[in-house]
Amino acid sequence: MTDSRSSVPFPVFLPVSYEVQDADYLLLKEAGQDFMRNSSMQSHTQPFVILRASRQPAVSASYGAMYTERLVPLDLVQ
Repeated sequence: MTDSRSSVPFPVFLPVSYEVQDADYLLLKEAGQDFMRNSSMQSHTQPFVILRASRQPAVSASYGAMYTERLVPLDLVQ
């Protein structure tokens, strides 16, 4: 999709859902975040901070019927 006034395409943002399980957490947004940073169809970055974990947390991401889940390495949990 392009803007008729410009040849620069609009960035595409996939509606990915994130969840951190077994922990209290905050999804972060960087101040002054680069507008094009998450416009790739191949990758997406979502920074977060774990506030308190009841056990080893897992991060899950889903897009439509696609779903993945990974454990957060213990050395990253403070």
